Amino acid sequence: SSVSQYIRSTILLRGARAAAIRDRKGDAGRFLNAALELADSAPSGPARARLAAAEGNHDEAIRILRDAHDEDSRSVLLNILATVRGDAAALDWLAEEGLTPRNLTPHGVLNLCQIFLRQKDYDKAKETLEQLTAQQLIDGPYLYFLRGAVRFASVLPAPDRPLALIGLPLDVRAARPILGDAELAAELDIASNDLRQALPLVSALGLQEAPRIIEAY
Repeated sequence: SSVSQYIRSTILLRGARAAAIRDRKGDAGRFLNAALELADSAPSGPARARLAAAEGNHDEAIRILRDAHDEDSRSVLLNILATVRGDAAALDWLAEEGLTPRNLTPHGVLNLCQIFLRQKDYDKAKETLEQLTAQQLIDGPYLYFLRGAVRFASVLPAPDRPLALIGLPLDVRAARPILGDAELAAELDIASNDLRQALPLVSALGLQEAPRIIEAY
């Protein structure tokens, strides 16, 4: 009772979304209903859309979010469109709405980058990550790591770029960078700086494996 109703509803709605993504529809519905019973409830559109999508009501999920203009709703809709209608449809919607990475949450940016990486378009993923705001990086410190890794991949020839993102141990000794020495050094310095920015953040979050992976990169 010492926690405000708004914060309680926010936690419940996040729980509903997480449960829906994991196909725990019963839990999702229970958490959603508990949030809506509170007088001061946070916006429920993304949670209702996630539950509708989990139940197979994809058109309803899209309808719930299509007229919303907040970053969270747009980010969830981007993911649902990519899942239900395909990556091309999701990118078409983003272009039609005139949205940029700055109009998305960190999760939305991550979903957008995953679309580009599935298309093997590392340049677009890099361009997306270069548009991040300081607040997006604070809210989603994983994006520091992803940006560093994608920037590193972008200095390699296209056939070798997946090597930089498939996991450790990282071995790119056979790859030959596509940049000249000065430009290559500058790009690697920037990539290394992103990884250094990520390191204290993941340590503060208590993540056990992430620091080792970042140090290896």
